[in-house]
Amino acid sequence: MECLIRGAMQEDAAAISQVIVTALRESNARDYSAEIIEAVERSFSPGAVVRLIEQRQVFVAVVGGRVVGTAGLDGDTVRSVFVAPGYQGGGIGRLLMDWVEVVAVRGGIEWLRVPSSITAEGFYLSLGFLRCGMSITKVSVRSSWRKRLIGNVLVHLERSGVGPILAESCEFRKAAIGHKRSSR
Repeated sequence: MECLIRGAMQEDAAAISQVIVTALRESNARDYSAEIIEAVERSFSPGAVVRLIEQRQVFVAVVGGRVVGTAGLDGDTVRSVFVAPGYQGGGIGRLLMDWVEVVAVRGGIEWLRVPSSITAEGFYLSLGFLRCGMSITKVSVRSSWRKRLIGNVLVHLERSGVGPILAESCEFRKAAIGHKRSSR
């Protein structure tokens, strides 16, 4: 199965919203209360996603013509990384983050930051991010992560074979991406 990573378009807003809301309800709900999930969902309605696409760089992962993941880059900060639950664990999140890191390096960003849910802590740790903080409020627990990019990400991407592909294309294709079917 082929996965295409590309820039999001306004026409993708409803599909991006659906991926995020589904991931929140099925994955993040294990770590957060229903009230928190509902509050976060409101930030990702299709109209809100259109505004995000206009404000920052937003990318989508497409499999079989369907949006199955998304990630954003706002300056030096990664935002809103979500993969549809049936595709989690198949490498799509890693592909999105590889893309974000290359875009960040091309933009001259030396350190990439990620505010994340506690649900995604293991994911960011596996990508080489270091926890640099945690905030705990009455309604939420969030981790802050950072990763040095310059001189680090390009070596990794060259070794993995992704670098040359990205250097030659505005789109990022990665063949043979598996996906897990949700057993829920």
